[in-house]
Amino acid sequence: MREFTAMHSVASLPFKDLILSATEAHKDGDDQSRAWNVPEPLMDYLKVNLNDSQLEAVNAGLSRRSFVLIQGPPGTGKTQTILGLLSAVLHSAPARMQIKGGFDVLKHGPELDIDGKRAHWIKASPWLLGANPRDLIMPVDGDDGFYPTGNELKPEIVSSNRKYRAHVLVCAPSNSALDEIVLRVLKTGIRDENNNTYNPKIVRIGVKALHSVKAVSMDYLIAH
Repeated sequence: MREFTAMHSVASLPFKDLILSATEAHKDGDDQSRAWNVPEPLMDYLKVNLNDSQLEAVNAGLSRRSFVLIQGPPGTGKTQTILGLLSAVLHSAPARMQIKGGFDVLKHGPELDIDGKRAHWIKASPWLLGANPRDLIMPVDGDDGFYPTGNELKPEIVSSNRKYRAHVLVCAPSNSALDEIVLRVLKTGIRDENNNTYNPKIVRIGVKALHSVKAVSMDYLIAH
């Protein structure tokens, strides 16, 4: 039913034209098209620890394209790719692309009113009106929600003199899929610009958080 609803509402989706007019990814991965300057130690780590398709996906995510779709069957390392992309986005400086007459400026579409935004939210997230059946499916390699997760990594203290500090919103089609990403970040951490491992500050928003990620859920953080 969700697939039918999604197909039926494609015509009104804000990213419809970008999705339908998608082009084949370029395998050159040149630095000129990258919107972020990745520090060399971090980039060296990514090149060593990611395979060619994963590194290509990270480069696509760092490109100047308005919308990037990354697809992969189960077991192809999508979560590992996400961790690499998070490391790059959180610790890279925005690059500016010079054009004739100045620097390129990103253009945004017209601002929607609150009713228009709500209509898009409902069409893009039909589970907001009821239970999400995907929450009944646990990740294949995920945590069971009861086994405690050991975590010796310490949160990074970011000083106010760092010029670029990004905030990244990570979404998933189900709570269990989101918790799988959060759990992986808590267990393995991500890499900073000097290729050091650390745990970033995380706020897990939403209901039905697994026990192993409850410590970073918004309700728990507010209560403590």
